[in-house]
Amino acid sequence: MEHFNNKRRNSDLHQGGSDEGRYKADVAYAVGKKHWGQGIGTTAVKMAVSSALKEFPDLVRFQGFVDVENKASQRVLEKAGFTQEGLLKKCLFGKGRFWDLYVYSYLPSELKLL
Repeated sequence: MEHFNNKRRNSDLHQGGSDEGRYKADVAYAVGKKHWGQGIGTTAVKMAVSSALKEFPDLVRFQGFVDVENKASQRVLEKAGFTQEGLLKKCLFGKGRFWDLYVYSYLPSELKLL
């Protein structure tokens, strides 16, 4: 239902490369249509963020990308304490067209889970 991608690579740390990825995680989720509107996505995101913070204490940023037309998914992140940061125009190409995405973030140092 949810996915976190902590891009931490030990080889980067030991070879002087960027370890920027160890501080942020991408959030993605999907909820089956018959379960829409029940708060499952919001609950799952909150639980996953809480768990990830315990397992990866260096995380300072969680981010999610949402289709501008997907109001329900935007609401999931907002109810989970995420803030909309901006619009990425023609960010993704799929199904024969370009997609505009909103980027959302959750910064544990600035916000608390609802």
